[in-house]
Amino acid sequence: MKRTLLALLLAAAVLPACSDGGPTGSSDPLSTLTISPNPLYLGVSDTMRLTASGTKADGTATAPTPSYKSANTGVATVGSDGVVRGVAQGTTQITAKAGGQTVTVTVNILATGIRTFNVNSQSNCDAPTYHGARLVASSAHALIYEDLTNPTGGFTDAEYQGIIGELENTVYPTDTQNFGTPTDNDGNGKFIVLYTRAVNDLTPVGASFLYGGFFHPRDMFPKTAQPGFDACLGSNAGEMFYMLVPDPTGVSNGHVRTKAYVRGSTVGTIAHEFQHLINTSRRLYVNNADSSYEAVWLDEALAHVAEELNFYAASGLAPRQNLGQAEILANDTRRNAFNEFQLENFGRLDEYLQAPAQNAPYADDDELATRGAGWSFLRYAADRRGGTDQAFWFALVNSKTSGLANLQTVLGTDPVLWVRDWAVANYTDDAVPVPAVYTHPSWKYRDMYLNAAFGGFHLQVTTLGAGTTTNSIKAGSAAYYKFGVAAGQTADVRVAPSGTVAGACTPVSLAVGGVQQLTLGAGLALCFPGGAAGQDYALIPFHASNTLDAMFSISITAANVVAPIPPPSPVRAAGAPLFSLDGHSLAHPWDGGMELKMRTRAWAELRHMVHRNTGGARADVSSVVGNILYLNVVRIR
Repeated sequence: MKRTLLALLLAAAVLPACSDGGPTGSSDPLSTLTISPNPLYLGVSDTMRLTASGTKADGTATAPTPSYKSANTGVATVGSDGVVRGVAQGTTQITAKAGGQTVTVTVNILATGIRTFNVNSQSNCDAPTYHGARLVASSAHALIYEDLTNPTGGFTDAEYQGIIGELENTVYPTDTQNFGTPTDNDGNGKFIVLYTRAVNDLTPVGASFLYGGFFHPRDMFPKTAQPGFDACLGSNAGEMFYMLVPDPTGVSNGHVRTKAYVRGSTVGTIAHEFQHLINTSRRLYVNNADSSYEAVWLDEALAHVAEELNFYAASGLAPRQNLGQAEILANDTRRNAFNEFQLENFGRLDEYLQAPAQNAPYADDDELATRGAGWSFLRYAADRRGGTDQAFWFALVNSKTSGLANLQTVLGTDPVLWVRDWAVANYTDDAVPVPAVYTHPSWKYRDMYLNAAFGGFHLQVTTLGAGTTTNSIKAGSAAYYKFGVAAGQTADVRVAPSGTVAGACTPVSLAVGGVQQLTLGAGLALCFPGGAAGQDYALIPFHASNTLDAMFSISITAANVVAPIPPPSPVRAAGAPLFSLDGHSLAHPWDGGMELKMRTRAWAELRHMVHRNTGGARADVSSVVGNILYLNVVRIR
């Protein structure tokens, strides 16, 4: 495969291939010399350039020009520019000399289509771990490589060809049409998908989560310095990401991953990681973004949107069709597309619904609940915004800002207030006849969650009784309460940051489906009528703040309330059959926070390696000032 890396400048005339270039190479004395990659894996007739870095005696970094010599030119040759060419299968050593230092590189020449990758996710530019990999599938826009150290019993070449077929026919057009095309820094016209046990190895022994794949920002940096970018020796210097592999016997830390288990979600994961690749490559090299990286919570939410978009493409369905079980289970094409691309989004959203006050769609973490809520909010925002979805997704990915500031620019309004309305919709959609802003036009969540794959709609709702209850609500999220008022009675409900509120209560007058949004301030005292037949209400306090992970404490004191009629849900006949979406296991608690840690560590170092005038970065803020508590009051009966 063609790989274009910057050549080291030569101070002397080009020497014949295989020459050692002189006794010591670069004349400046060095205290250290590093040659990358080492070891090197290549195919017969393939080439790759060795890259040198070093430090001088005073500790300053330098890019020396070593001399190179191959111990066996019948296996591999090396030019004075460090370009190694495979001649025949076998193993040899290449000696590099510069500044009084000598390094030996082990070169393994295998069959055609072999190359070397740094698979270490835990470091950026230092401490690379090199594995050889074999080219197993190729298409117009992608290459799939298989790590030579993978466990036995993995995908066959024919199965890899099936995967790349789905990638080419569904994932590539869907992701690029919505987000843009990735860059092509390595000049091969394709991006690389590396199936490697290095992903499997990340899941610790006994862990209840797994890593499905990852994209590493370091691979977007050059191995040698270029205008605007410092050198990253450990970079693979190309557009690529890394994927989980089958491990039928649990070679990697005792975790068995059957071929069917991995195959069931591998294309969905490709769609996810491809969004990360597009987003980062375009921010760095196309859009000259103020921030070279997107906020992790928004980048992950967009990657989960990519999964949903591929579901639509594979199923023939579309957004804003209010899809439920009947629509999904109408035929195998739709069911299989849901299992492959969308099932995990519902699983992650379920994590959020079970503890909404402690989680949010925007947060400084990488929790499954944050991911699920983030995807659901972006879907809500696209539906509410109207117009073409493609324009919305493209604008978010091709922005010069990040996080909430990005959303505010694209939406043209404060996104936190839309998150507030999304939080109300999580309760009212398909249950109460509310205005459109409090609905989810694309999905019948309550109906979908009644499928046996999920076991119910798990939104955490507390029934208020007489007395006081307290809670703490995370920025960008809500808590949910319900209560009833008996016929001819009036309930008194007081909400405050702490304690209670004195004075007379203010009457609430709402029709069924009416929503009133109040600002808490120092506190609210509200009177709820029971009317002639009794009435039921929901209280949804929402914490509006641009401070990620900020918490807001509230106290609710209720008097003269009764238990409401059972919570609103779609009308279903008793004993109605639930059709299982069991084409793929839901037991895929992906990631466990690894991508947040990896990218936080990566960008802490890599952001300083980008040098350009962007006009100044903008912080991850919206126009919401401080911490505001909105109390959403909904009459539900």
